[in-house]
Amino acid sequence: MMIQKVRETIRRYGMFEKGQRVLVAVSGGVDSTVLVHVLRELEELDLELIVCHLNHGLRGAESMRDFRFVKELAEEMGLGFRSRTLGKGELKKIKGRSLQDIARERRRRFLLDLHARLRADRIATGHNLDDQAETVFMRFVKGSGLKGLSGMAPVSGPFARPLIEVKRAEIEEFARNRNIEHVTDSTNLDTRYLRNRLRIKVLPLVRGLLNPAINETIARTAALLRRDEDYLGKRAEKAFNDVLKRRTRDAVVLDRPGLLEIHEALRIRIFLMAVEALKGSDRDIYSPHMEAFLKILSSPRPNAAVRLPHGLSIVRCYDEVSVTASRPRAPRAFDVELEVPGSTVLEGAGISFITGVLDSVPRFEGKDRCVAYFDLDSLKQPLRVRTFKPGDRMRPLGMKGRKKLKDIFMEKRIPPGLRRTIPLLCAGEKILWAVGVRQSEDCKVKKSTKRVLRVECRGLEISGRQGGCEEAQ
Repeated sequence: MMIQKVRETIRRYGMFEKGQRVLVAVSGGVDSTVLVHVLRELEELDLELIVCHLNHGLRGAESMRDFRFVKELAEEMGLGFRSRTLGKGELKKIKGRSLQDIARERRRRFLLDLHARLRADRIATGHNLDDQAETVFMRFVKGSGLKGLSGMAPVSGPFARPLIEVKRAEIEEFARNRNIEHVTDSTNLDTRYLRNRLRIKVLPLVRGLLNPAINETIARTAALLRRDEDYLGKRAEKAFNDVLKRRTRDAVVLDRPGLLEIHEALRIRIFLMAVEALKGSDRDIYSPHMEAFLKILSSPRPNAAVRLPHGLSIVRCYDEVSVTASRPRAPRAFDVELEVPGSTVLEGAGISFITGVLDSVPRFEGKDRCVAYFDLDSLKQPLRVRTFKPGDRMRPLGMKGRKKLKDIFMEKRIPPGLRRTIPLLCAGEKILWAVGVRQSEDCKVKKSTKRVLRVECRGLEISGRQGGCEEAQ
């Protein structure tokens, strides 16, 4: 009966085609060992099976026992065998992630590398119905969205799960009836791990008090949710392309007004797609992170940021919302005296200033944002170029009173992360020019001006500049 059930699962989800090369991930446990036997019995598929095993080396002698068992199993069955043993230090502990989770990720990478190198068609894993229930329950406890509660798909990219509709008890009975040997991972009994606690303590309690078929119920519910997720996922793909402004190696930049026009369900999926585009997976992104994304979209604050797991951040700069994999570096402060006339280079900033004395302002340069003109005789020298300081004020051209530079930056929609990179030309305490942003009324060129000071800034990008926003916890 079990083989027939697996045969029907393979047919329903189109897992394999006749004659395909299939990598079978085998740990040596009962599930993956039975999987190899079942796939070989499906003679009508005539699959080319290759047994694959990754030795994490986490359990010392027990890990080596598993490796030898799987190797001998492949040899006895006349199947190809591929393996790898991780070297010392390859499984580095990452803050906020369990060693088991990191080990699973390395196993996945190992299988995908083999899939590409051997030009395989599929990767078969031994996940069963109970694994599905445990996964969904665990994600529910952590606060997952619809995608997470959909569980493991029977087919996902190159991965296929032929046993996904088979209960663990059926697999164990099949192994007993066929005298199929296997090994047992001692860490599966360690209740320090969440999955083990759920399997050993929580689900049996639910089964006894509430629902004897809780695993089957959870698995069916996951299948229903997966249909909804599939539909919404397709809608989200189109919406993602509509709101995507640009994509770089380290950031996915989205249009905030466009996001606000669509339903929140699609906004969340677009957020998850952005995370996946940067990290290859939205693993460890849960409901608090999704709510943070929605909140930052609708916040009255034009600039904010929230950290995510794995070094990611959500960053809002006015009408752009980014998911980014790199935190902006703190800009380097500078305070340099200008050569007048002459050339001054701001070391480390990639910016230089060229100054010269003229009789009048050339007409064709009047609107260059990187060039400014001043009445030289009314200037208090020496002139200095420095970075922004809290409380800075200037007297904008055409105004009588002084205004906070911070307010001017906000009016011009200069992201907070860029404000300290904008050079300020100063004469004494007066700010004459926020380069590329605003010039001062002080020391402006008048009809009575006899000597004009021309100041040109080179190397400063004025248009299309992007930067980090201030961080909000």
